[in-house]
Formats: sequence, structure tokens, C-alpha cells
Amino acid sequence: MMKRLLFTLLPAFLLLPAAAQDTALLRPVTHVLTLQAGQGKMRDTYLTPLRYDGTSLGIQYERSRQLRHARLSNLQHIMLDFMTGDDKGDHTTSWAGRLHYGYTMLWDFHPLERQPRAGDWKVKAGLYGGLDAGFDYNLKLTSSNNPVNVRLCQNIGLSVLGLWYYGAKRSHNVRLELQAPLIGWALMPEYGASYYETFYLNQGGNYTNFTSIHNQQDLDVRLTTDLQFTKYPIRLGMAWHIETMKIHNITQRYSSLQLVAGVVFSTLPFTRRQANREYLLDNYQMAY
Repeated sequence: MMKRLLFTLLPAFLLLPAAAQDTALLRPVTHVLTLQAGQGKMRDTYLTPLRYDGTSLGIQYERSRQLRHARLSNLQHIMLDFMTGDDKGDHTTSWAGRLHYGYTMLWDFHPLERQPRAGDWKVKAGLYGGLDAGFDYNLKLTSSNNPVNVRLCQNIGLSVLGLWYYGAKRSHNVRLELQAPLIGWALMPEYGASYYETFYLNQGGNYTNFTSIHNQQDLDVRLTTDLQFTKYPIRLGMAWHIETMKIHNITQRYSSLQLVAGVVFSTLPFTRRQANREYLLDNYQMAY
């Protein structure tokens, strides 16, 4: 009797995880890879008081996923920027590069109880943590002691994301993203101090400085739209970034206005990749 009952119930227990997984929300991971190009301006008075205007190029990878709590989602992005410019007199050229990583936790203030339709909208907001590393290199100062200035800072700030859906397909939407730091720290030497004297000869002071809105103003704005004409949606739009930092009477200012173009695709975590591909293509935006 016990053996017969065991053989009857065992298959049912084995099938329960599969059935639960089929009915559970799969929470796909959304990936976005974009290229950016446009105009840029930079000024670093540690090197020279001149302003340099030129070209700004960038590449960004973004990864987002809805968490187990229906209103929470996370967003990670890595951004690589390069800028080159000349002064007004066209006497010299300056280069600048930046590598940025950010992690954001967003709370959905207007959740939808169903899949989004045309006319629906969402607003998400939360905190983000970011780390920036970069450099400024002035070709005119190559033979001097200080031809380059290092950029290193870490921030915690606010992030806001707005979504509006339009068209027959759920993949068509307009996105507005805003990010601004509130507090953090930055590496900034004093005017005239060389990195050789500071870090090799140990003749400098502590150049780690507290930052907030009183000495660092930074705003990153992205306005994009997702369109699906082929297998994978494409993302088109514009990105505007402006940053000003003033510490030790040294001013760093960078701004760029870029066109954005990229591709959007979705994957599932390794343990749930048995889901069909049509589900992913139809629900890529769920992580938002």
C-alpha cells in the first residue's frame, strides 16, 4: 500500500517545480547597447584657463531587470566617453576620456496591473551610486611637468525615469531619464602641484575632497524612443550631459550633446532559459 501511494505521488511532486516555473513571472534581463556622437566642450583650469570645443564620442551598455518585488527594478550601466577639442585660436588640442559605472535602484510610482498599451505611462525614481575615472591631456603642455590631470570621483544621487507607450506594439515607447549626484568625493590636486611630487615623492597633502551641490553640479539627461521594425527593437534619441566641479580654485567643466543609436534585446537567467524566444521578444520592456 505504501509503495503504491509513493509511486502515485512522486511524479506529482516532480512536476510541481516545472508547473510553478511555467506560471511564474520570468523577469527577463534587458540589455541595451548604444553608440553616441556629437559636440563637446571642456575646460580644466588645472592645465589651462582656455576652453576647448570639439567632438564627443561614446559607447554605453545598460542592463536592467525587475526584482522579485513588483515595484522594484535595478539598472546598471557602463559608459565610455572620449572628447577632443581645439581652443578658439586653434593653437592647441586637448583630449579627455571618462569611464563611468552606475548602479540604480528604482521604485515604480505608477505600476501597471497588465501589459502596457498605447497611452500608458510609468514614473520610476530612486537612488544611484556612480564611479567615474578619467583624464584630461593637453598637447601644448606635453613638455611640462603637468600635461595631464586625472579625474576620479564617486557619487550618490537621484535618478528619475519616465516612460510613455505609444503605437500598436508594446515595444514602442518614449523614455526620459534624469540623473544628478547629491554627495560624494573627488580627487583634486591643488593648483600647481604635480602628481610626481604628490604620489611619488610624498610631498603633497590629502587631495580627497568631499563633494556636494555646492562644489559639484552634474546633470545627465537622455531622451530616447524604442522602435521595433525588425527582430530586435532599436533605440534612437539624444543625450545631454553637463558637469561643473570647483575645488581648490580649480574649475573643471564638461558638456556634451550627442545623438544616440543602439539595439535592445532580452535574455533570461541561466536557470530559466527554457522559455521560448517569442516570450522574450514580446516582453523585453518588463524590466522597466
